Amino acid sequence: KLDACIVGEPTEMKVANAHKGVHSYVTTVTGKDAHSSQPQIACSAIEYGAEIVRFIYGMAKEMRDNADPSCLFVPPYTTFNIGTISGGTAGNIIPRQCRFGWNFRGLPTDDPAAIKARFDDFVANEILPRMRREYPAAQVETADVNVLPALAPQQDSPAEEMAKSLTGNNGTVVVSFGTEAGHFQQAGLPTVVCGPG
Repeated sequence: KLDACIVGEPTEMKVANAHKGVHSYVTTVTGKDAHSSQPQIACSAIEYGAEIVRFIYGMAKEMRDNADPSCLFVPPYTTFNIGTISGGTAGNIIPRQCRFGWNFRGLPTDDPAAIKARFDDFVANEILPRMRREYPAAQVETADVNVLPALAPQQDSPAEEMAKSLTGNNGTVVVSFGTEAGHFQQAGLPTVVCGPG
């Protein structure tokens, strides 16, 4: 018996043997509110949240600037996105809270734990000490929302060979979206992605 997995996703029936991983988070920045006429007694969550957002986009620019042009992914680097952001209660109130949802889509060769560790280090060493000088109870909390591990290519795996024989395609492609395929691969099951659309 041959154990192999084909995850059905829209690849135009091409056999995809690799995809990026997706790591999603929600970060909540909590400071101290006050009337906007009294910034000396406040700690603006949006001000510090904006710095964290800029740091994330800085990592995005670094990945883009150091991309390997021979990489088959489009785009050929790990990408970042801030998808949602909210905070504050009124135009004349320094905001107590700022919350944003963000994610990165990593190449199979990237270390997602190292990317998250860079983020955590920036928050712990650059943001929180300054916030807590203004307000000792300030917090920055980041919650995991979703993890889809990357699918790494396994040349000539049983899954790849089975999908090729079923589709009549001799080649493989990579896709930039995430699927459950990485979970199956991490569980030890040879896996590819292939489907209509």
